[in-house]
Amino acid sequence: MEMPACTPGTPSWVGLGTPDLPGAIAFYNGMFGGDIQEGPPEACGYAMAMYQGVPVAGLGPQMNTEIPPSWATYVSIADLEATMALAR
Repeated sequence: MEMPACTPGTPSWVGLGTPDLPGAIAFYNGMFGGDIQEGPPEACGYAMAMYQGVPVAGLGPQMNTEIPPSWATYVSIADLEATMALAR
């Protein structure tokens, strides 16, 4: 599966960690009329939300149960070393 290219500095992926993955899949499929595809067993419960055949988000079991379920946003970068230098 090929991921779309993203301009550096823009959001490139979002992921949900939730203790109720089947409920989240049902909720978001209902809300967006979407296509959330559960992965194979080796994906450990991870599922991908698709839009027009392109993966746009991931949903998975919540790893840290000491925080509420949450979405994480990932930002595209072109150069890891340069980005780390800017962050410092």
